[in-house]
Amino acid sequence: MLSLRTYFSLSSLWIELVVSGTIGMAALSCLTAGALADYFGRVRTILLSCAIFTIGAFIMAFSQSKEILLLGRITVGAAIGLSSVVVPVYIAEIGPSNIRGILVTVNQLFITIGIVFANLIAALFSYMEKDGWRYMLGLAAVPSLIQFFAFFFLPESPRWLVANGRSEDARAVLAKIRPTDTTVEKELYGIKTLIETVSLNKAKCSTLKQIFETKHVRKALMVGCGMQLFQQFGGINTIIYYSATIVKMAGIADNSNAIWCSTAVAVVNMFFTIIGLLLVERSGRKCLSIGSILGMMFSCMTLAIGFQLTNTSKLPVTFWQPAVKNMSLHCENYRFCGECVTDMHCGYCYSAAGPIGTNSSCLPYLSKSVHNFCNTSHLTKGLLAQNYCPSNFAWIPVLGLALYVMFFAPGMGPMPWVVNSEIYPMWARATCNSMSVGVNWISNLVIAMTFITLTETITRHGTFWLFFGVCAIGALFSGYRVASVMSSPPGIPQTQAVNNAIIGGSTAAQHHFLIPSPIPTRRSRTFSASERAKSGPTHRGKVKAFCREKGHGFIQPEDESQPLFVHISDIEGEYVPKEDDEVTFKEILIPPRHEKRQAVHVQITHLAPGVTHERWDSPATTCSPSSSPSHGSIKDLHLPH
Repeated sequence: MLSLRTYFSLSSLWIELVVSGTIGMAALSCLTAGALADYFGRVRTILLSCAIFTIGAFIMAFSQSKEILLLGRITVGAAIGLSSVVVPVYIAEIGPSNIRGILVTVNQLFITIGIVFANLIAALFSYMEKDGWRYMLGLAAVPSLIQFFAFFFLPESPRWLVANGRSEDARAVLAKIRPTDTTVEKELYGIKTLIETVSLNKAKCSTLKQIFETKHVRKALMVGCGMQLFQQFGGINTIIYYSATIVKMAGIADNSNAIWCSTAVAVVNMFFTIIGLLLVERSGRKCLSIGSILGMMFSCMTLAIGFQLTNTSKLPVTFWQPAVKNMSLHCENYRFCGECVTDMHCGYCYSAAGPIGTNSSCLPYLSKSVHNFCNTSHLTKGLLAQNYCPSNFAWIPVLGLALYVMFFAPGMGPMPWVVNSEIYPMWARATCNSMSVGVNWISNLVIAMTFITLTETITRHGTFWLFFGVCAIGALFSGYRVASVMSSPPGIPQTQAVNNAIIGGSTAAQHHFLIPSPIPTRRSRTFSASERAKSGPTHRGKVKAFCREKGHGFIQPEDESQPLFVHISDIEGEYVPKEDDEVTFKEILIPPRHEKRQAVHVQITHLAPGVTHERWDSPATTCSPSSSPSHGSIKDLHLPH
């Protein structure tokens, strides 16, 4: 942006337009991304976004006016909006279930790696004063072209294929990317069941209407949108989009040095994103979110104090240059550095030798010749500062930038996306995620459109004190609202009563399972659901716990996924199941929300050795605490309020 501002003589308004044009178009195009991905497929939509991005990169590189530059930025924005929605969906649908969450999170990491490479390229070409910016922008077409051709060799999403009646194609795709035939059949059956359930829910009621009529989903949506809002209004994209400009504002004179400083900030962002990946399962979403936003508050305070210390706007203009009076436009009217440097046509000429401000002028900033005049006039070592006032405290805002991304990257960077992927029930997940992404892009647009204006209106330090206040509100929001949602089991609706089952011996070894209520039994299922379960794949596992007296228990699948609830009416055979018995079973979704699964058609294949088994026709014995799922009180659970 520093090079573009000089080349095109961009005003503050045009800087904001060039930056926000991309964001605004991305916000609009992301609204159409879902429909395009559903109609054309995930792969074709990604190919379309790559083609649009490549075209936009060439428009920017060969632009001869600021209007054409803006057109290129808008074109690139259309591609970014499409890919920001479709790429995470494609990754989630094509990836194995056991590493799906990691793959989606790694996507965020590679975005930060891309930012680092973009800054490196910008820094290297910043030494080409005339056309370096063309290479910076034009080289963006290289990764988009690589991705475009690479996607010709990648398969379509199995879920999209099934939704469009191409089950055999979906089976062929899964056979290529899954290790065993059993895994293929199990996943294909799950995809078919899920799509049928989603279609049934859509036929019954409008999803949007149902979201706002369901209290716990409405509250979850408020939390999801709130986290996206505070992520953006906390000021992150002023750091990403304007990092070099902020460094220059702090008093780093050379454009190349400013860009290298912003590159260092991007590297910090990348490394601390990796730390976030390592901490997310250990520290939890709530702790990372709250700790991150408190750190952002401290960083904004550091930036604000740094800019207050560098606010040498009262440095006087002590020497007037008669020789340039006729070409100085109105620069000779300014008497202080702050007034001079905020005018894009003027620069503060000062001596590098001796105290700053003792021998200085306000000169027109029109070409490199002005720098030469500043050097050869009354100053032996003259420097021309444009858009900043010289200061000895320039390092403090740069430190604030580094601290900001250190705290942001592991927490408020990925956590809004992670939380939004976990707090909604399946039937509302797509719609709620689209709404939260919309809030993110709109907030992003507002910040990008107003940052430069804010720095000129309420001063630079005032702008970061404003971000400090927003982060303080965000910390209160995270501590109250986010904590209340994330402390509850994800995906469990408030309208579905749940009992807490504690299975295990010592407190340290206790396992927590959720027993649905009302208890789903064989009799309560519809005939079509039973027939669909019979035709599904057969799974293997072990009995985790079962109590004949209470009439239910849990089975641990052999793939070590979440234990499945089993009702006594779904046990087949002559023996009562005991812990560690090996079994085969089918799976079925639990009504009415069809979000969790239960085991049905359970048959014991191997009795656990050393365990006394009883037949169904023998008297029932009392369940021991170590093997019985006991109904807990509703108040023992942390349900969404």
